[in-house]
Amino acid sequence: LVPGTEWGALKPTTKFGQMPVLRLANGKELAQSQPMVRYLARTSTTPLGKSLYPIDDAYAAFQIDEYMVAVEDARNKLMPTFAIADQAEKE
Repeated sequence: LVPGTEWGALKPTTKFGQMPVLRLANGKELAQSQPMVRYLARTSTTPLGKSLYPIDDAYAAFQIDEYMVAVEDARNKLMPTFAIADQAEKE
């Protein structure tokens, strides 16, 4: 978590000048949320030892990626509506 007061100094040190950023224990820095989610899913396992992201099933991986992008597309269409100030326009 980066407080807003510290973001100005941190921003130029990040890969793309934006958040989120994930720093790994080995010092590597990951950027961009969707690739970070995939990385975490590939490197994490369920209690039964199964990967959270399909490693050996390209079609199953595609389906996950397809839904992730569809949700992002929907979010991008929805977000501008939060900036509408006119109540009549909102309705």
